[in-house]
Amino acid sequence: MDVGKTGVDGVVAKNPFKQRSRVRTTGHQAKLANTYRLRPVRRFVPHLIHKKGEELMGSFGDMTYKPEACAEVAIEIADRMVAFIKAQAFDRYRCVVEVTVMEKQGQAVKMASRALWDSEKDTSLTLKYENKHLLAVGVVFALYLD
Repeated sequence: MDVGKTGVDGVVAKNPFKQRSRVRTTGHQAKLANTYRLRPVRRFVPHLIHKKGEELMGSFGDMTYKPEACAEVAIEIADRMVAFIKAQAFDRYRCVVEVTVMEKQGQAVKMASRALWDSEKDTSLTLKYENKHLLAVGVVFALYLD
């Protein structure tokens, strides 16, 4: 049975954005022994990830903005980015991938993020895709685990 808010006429209203969690977890996390290593053996390479990210963001093609369809494509892109980054085996990096999709209606958009991190080891990159119907922005944060 679907539970939701009851409207004026007694009909249960569905919230299309509350159908399932949009956060994905990777499963069991292995415990790592302390190595006392302060620098990565294999550093995160942003330009490699940027190239793959642009290719994945192109998945929107000439899609028109429909919230549910765009949400599914955004989740798929984020999942594929995470899988690609994991396959690169960057040493001791935790990555966060966020894909935001919005309808273009002539509005201005400003985005900002702040983080407390080590600028020598941690990095981020931003991807953008735009067509006449929508704007998609992807952000990848790579944080080194000491």
